[in-house]
Amino acid sequence: MPTAHLTDIVVSRLKAPGTYFDETTPTFGMRVGKNRKTWIVMRGKIRQRIRIGHYPSPGVFPPTASGTSSPIMSGRFFRG
Repeated sequence: MPTAHLTDIVVSRLKAPGTYFDETTPTFGMRVGKNRKTWIVMRGKIRQRIRIGHYPSPGVFPPTASGTSSPIMSGRFFRG
């Protein structure tokens, strides 16, 4: 599976359908389909694929000028 440094610019330019994983965080990735792009995380020994959300989505990248922080970047996503 292809790997890339998944920044906002790189993700916005992904066109070919497939699954792309981040170089710095191997379990974090992006699935590019025919109509949309979906953020994914692989978890566990069985490599379960969990969908986080769709791109573009406010809150996946670090805090914005409005001061809001995403649940993914703050760590709240992985709490039970």
